[in-house]
Amino acid sequence: MFDLYRFVYVGDNSGQITVLKLDASGVQFINVLKGQSGSIQCLCWDGDAGWLFSGEALGCFFCVPVLSICGLTGLFSPSPPAY
Repeated sequence: MFDLYRFVYVGDNSGQITVLKLDASGVQFINVLKGQSGSIQCLCWDGDAGWLFSGEALGCFFCVPVLSICGLTGLFSPSPPAY
């Protein structure tokens, strides 16, 4: 079974988010998310819906479906949750 809670999301000053997977053998690089122009200030994981929210220094925020990052489909809703 695929466990989405074994992933780490690391935001940096260049606006990139690095996705890493943790398992018994160590840490595995999965992907780098690009597109934000300011430094990443916060990351929030919505485990119920499978979305990663990020906020940047320039005041913008993004939501990303984690399944598209990990190459999985069918586990969560395809649209972001309404908050």
